[in-house]
Amino acid sequence: MKKISHYFTLTSGWQDQLAEQIGSKVIDDKIIEFPKEIGKGYMYFTGIIPGISVSLTNLSLKSKISINREESSDDSFIIFYDMSNHSNLLKIKNKELKIGTYEKPNLIITDNKNSAYYETQINKESFALQILVDKKLFPDFESNYPYASPNYAEKLKKEEFFYGQADSKSAILLHSLKNKNIYDVSFHSFITGITLKLVANLLSNNTSATEQDKIRVLDKEAIDRTKLFLLSNLHNPFPTIEFLSNMARMSKSKYKTTFSKLMLTTPKKFYIVEKMKLARELLTSGNFDNVNSVKDNLNYSHSKTLSLKYFKQFNKLPIDDFIGRAS
Repeated sequence: MKKISHYFTLTSGWQDQLAEQIGSKVIDDKIIEFPKEIGKGYMYFTGIIPGISVSLTNLSLKSKISINREESSDDSFIIFYDMSNHSNLLKIKNKELKIGTYEKPNLIITDNKNSAYYETQINKESFALQILVDKKLFPDFESNYPYASPNYAEKLKKEEFFYGQADSKSAILLHSLKNKNIYDVSFHSFITGITLKLVANLLSNNTSATEQDKIRVLDKEAIDRTKLFLLSNLHNPFPTIEFLSNMARMSKSKYKTTFSKLMLTTPKKFYIVEKMKLARELLTSGNFDNVNSVKDNLNYSHSKTLSLKYFKQFNKLPIDDFIGRAS
């Protein structure tokens, strides 16, 4: 197993060490592309505002690699989200955790002085975001952190890090990064907005809601969980309402009613609208030889099905928007 070691700082000086180990280079002080012999993917790093930086990793490995994050001299926190659609392994402070979108935890908060070991599954896309925050920005972070409770305080004191589940708003924000092109000129602005919203969500979570409010919050989080599942599976056929209601732990009638009240549409219509948005991205990407290839990518059996749904949403046919692969 290949082993990679690196450290994190709020500035980009650490990237050269990591790039050298994998046989790559740092592009524009932001991007490290992984060589094809290792796998495919990238690590994107940038400053957001003074005292906050972010690292985004999207990676699919051909063979196992252990990524060791060493102690850093920076006096900062690391807020780590793993939004992979499978379980990865994280070791920190001698504790092993399975992390991922549908795992508990998928959120880790730790001191940058704590070393960590991260191992992804091979031939599966891993997607993770790490936010570095200078402690001087939030000197009362530990006592005011929204999950602060006797359980949290004891966990933090004993293990020197916190692990839990990202709130539903943050999960949806993180998902919105998955289909973005890091080379797009607007990407820096986009990830800046997402990062600041994620930090704000952590700091503003209200733990003093009434019991009735908590029930509403739980229902909304359940709907958001199924919404995130739909957004993560647009390449697949629509799952059944029974499947989604079981995921939300609701009856089918309550699920459909609650979803419609919150989203102002049905689960199926929401899914189709988002799938057609994805279809338009694929059609205009220049990555396909013909419309039929896009149809296959979206798991439609017949081109007519895609054409009908696409025309209903955009009032034109898929071929009207198609940009073929450059020869």
